[in-house]
Amino acid sequence: MTLPHFDPVIKDIKIYRADGTLIGPNDYVAPNTPVRIEAVLQNTNASAGSEEFPLHLKLLGATHSKYPTVGLTTSDAVNSSAGRAVTLTGRTENKVTFNATITGPAGTAASIGLQLVDDSFGGTYEAGAKLLNEHPLVPGDGAGPGTPGSDWHYTRLPAANENGWNRSPVTVTFYPGDFDRMELTPSEGAGATLTAADPAWTRSEDTAGLSLSAQARKDSTGVLSTQRAGTVKLDQTAPRLSLDPALGALTADDSADVASGVWRLHRTGSSGAVAADARASAFHVFPLTDGDGKAVQTLKEKAPNGWYVAEDAAGNLSAPLKVSSTEPPSVERPDPGDPDGPEPAGPPYDPGTDPVPPPTFTEDDGGLRHALIEESVSEMIDPASPPFGGLLEKAEASAMMDYRYAATSA
Repeated sequence: MTLPHFDPVIKDIKIYRADGTLIGPNDYVAPNTPVRIEAVLQNTNASAGSEEFPLHLKLLGATHSKYPTVGLTTSDAVNSSAGRAVTLTGRTENKVTFNATITGPAGTAASIGLQLVDDSFGGTYEAGAKLLNEHPLVPGDGAGPGTPGSDWHYTRLPAANENGWNRSPVTVTFYPGDFDRMELTPSEGAGATLTAADPAWTRSEDTAGLSLSAQARKDSTGVLSTQRAGTVKLDQTAPRLSLDPALGALTADDSADVASGVWRLHRTGSSGAVAADARASAFHVFPLTDGDGKAVQTLKEKAPNGWYVAEDAAGNLSAPLKVSSTEPPSVERPDPGDPDGPEPAGPPYDPGTDPVPPPTFTEDDGGLRHALIEESVSEMIDPASPPFGGLLEKAEASAMMDYRYAATSA
């Protein structure tokens, strides 16, 4: 049910300073500043005549989906569960004012939501307004689209890696435009005021976690930006890689005053170069906790021959280490008298007088050792009954290899 001749609206919600100065949405109002809110209420029904309609005006909460009240507080009756009593007469505008205080952090937005409830049937009518726009402090990458100083205001370079670490000094650079200066406050050490004349701050010493907060200001208007916060984790020391020759076990050690911890092992060439795409397919990846690795990690299994490089969570690479503890398989003659041995195939041999020739060893760029055995085998052919039926095919060749050679690995 609704009331006839009744179409209420909430319009022209405005905000004023205590001295009566109108505040525009792009103006800056410092936290804890007292302000005055004015809302114009009206019954817009053309047939309203001089009828009176009793209502209550209420403040909507911060969680309202369409008209939230954020960034300000008030002790006025509009903030009570019952609301503030008002009466609309005919089509006459009714200005309702109440005091409030800006409570949001510096540079943040403020908005208000109001609800009219008619006393007769409980019908509700809602409206809201954005009273103060946000003054964001926007980071950029220094290379993307947009204009520095307006589309973005500062850079923090180089960017941290996927684990949140840097392996070279970190520089914060301010770009004047919307703001004239930026206050940078680290959790340790002296702060810095960045301006057009002195726009950069650099952290060069390693740190396991330096907190940074930044806030900018426009001197001519007093506008303060929102506050930005971040963390710098800097490790510029490479891990060390060692080998236990007896076990063939690799140990990566990243112990230092500031250490990001061991992250990955890579198989490389003798140069130790690790291609970017190779990092995703590392030889072994150790677990991280919140982007940090353990100071020391040992590969449990025996490492195959090759060159290895350890990488810490910051991306520092150790010097390459050669692993050559694994020799190629040794090759001997099988015992021709072994009843469980392979069937004779090809020319017979005597292990005592016809040993396997000594191998020639080579090593590739990856550190893998190869043993090459070269042997010439001759057999007199009887045309009436040629070996292998006259054709030496794969199966016959494999049978002859099994008969003459037995390989064993250490």
